[in-house]
Amino acid sequence: MADPFLSEIRYAGPATGDFVEVAVDPDSLKAGIQLIVYHPNGTMRGIYALGPITAHVCGYDLHVVRTNGISREGAVALTHGGVLASFLSFERSVTAVEGPAIGRSSRRVGVVDATGETLVSGDGRAYRVHAGEGSSLVPGFLEGTVVKTPYGPRPVEELRSGDVLMTEEGLHILRWVGRRTLTAAYAVAHNLMPIRIPAHAFETNTPMHDLYVSPNQRLCFGNARFPAFFDREQVLVPAEQLVGWKGVRPARRLNRITYIQLLFDTPCTVSANGFMAECFHPASRAAVHLSRPARRELLLRFPDLISPSEEHAPAETPSLRRHETRLALRLMELPDAA
Repeated sequence: MADPFLSEIRYAGPATGDFVEVAVDPDSLKAGIQLIVYHPNGTMRGIYALGPITAHVCGYDLHVVRTNGISREGAVALTHGGVLASFLSFERSVTAVEGPAIGRSSRRVGVVDATGETLVSGDGRAYRVHAGEGSSLVPGFLEGTVVKTPYGPRPVEELRSGDVLMTEEGLHILRWVGRRTLTAAYAVAHNLMPIRIPAHAFETNTPMHDLYVSPNQRLCFGNARFPAFFDREQVLVPAEQLVGWKGVRPARRLNRITYIQLLFDTPCTVSANGFMAECFHPASRAAVHLSRPARRELLLRFPDLISPSEEHAPAETPSLRRHETRLALRLMELPDAA
C-alpha cells in the first residue's frame, strides 16, 4: 500500500482560494490522514481532514483539502496514522514548535514564476508543487525531438491530436499532445533538467542525433541475455539512471525547457531521434503529476484512459531499478557469443 503524498499545493491570494490536493491509495485508512498548515513561526494555523474525491488517476484517489489560508512563508505537513509523511514550505524553511512536525524543519520547495510549475503566488497566478516519490515530472521529449510518421520524420512540437505515427506496435493515431514548460532555474533546483543522450552513444544511429528527454522518460533496451535476468528481452530504463554511462548527462545552458508528451489509446513506443522510447500513458503513476488543466482535459475527453477499470487497465511494464540498470548495461557491453 503506497503512502499518501501531496500532489498539488495552491496559494491563490485570497485565503478562500487556497487548497491542497492529496493523492491517496484507495485501500488506505483515510480517516487517519490529516493536513496541517503551519504559520511561519512554526505554530499550527489549522488541522484539516481529507476533502472529497475529485478524481481517480492511475490508482490514486485525489482529494482536495480547502484550507483557511496558506502563507507563502509558512509550511504544510501531511500525516498518516499520526506519522509525519511530508513537511514542505515555500520561500523559507519552517521549524515546527508544535503539532506532529514539532522539532522538524520543513523541506523548502521554493517559489518561482509562472513557467516554473511550483505554486500559486500572491497575485493569483497558478503555480504548483508535486512531492511524490522520484521525479515529479510526467515523462516527455524536449522540443526538437524527431519521431517517425508515414509521411516522414516530424518534430514532436508540430504534432497534433489525430496525427498518425509509426510505433513499434504499428501505425497508431495520436490521441493527445501535452506540453510542460519550466524555467532552467526551476529545473536545476529540482533535478528536472533534460537528460542528454549523445548521438551514437549506444550504437550507430542510436540515437541518430543528440536526444534530450525528461529525467523519468523511459527508454527501451533489448538484449538476448536479458530474459535470463529480467524475464523479458526488452526492458525500460528511466533516462536519469543512464547518467554517467557513454556520455549521458544532464543538459546545460538551456534557458527554457518545454517537454512534449504523446498519448495513444494503448502504451506505445516510438523512435525518438532513432532511439526507441515509451510514450506517456495515463494509466501509469506519472498521470498523477499532470497539471490540473491537463488532467481535467484528459478526464473529460478520455475517461476510460485516465481512470481505467481494473479489467481494462493496461498493465504497466515496470522500470528497471538502479542496480538492475547497472546489470543490464554490463550485459549489453559483453561481446556476442561465438
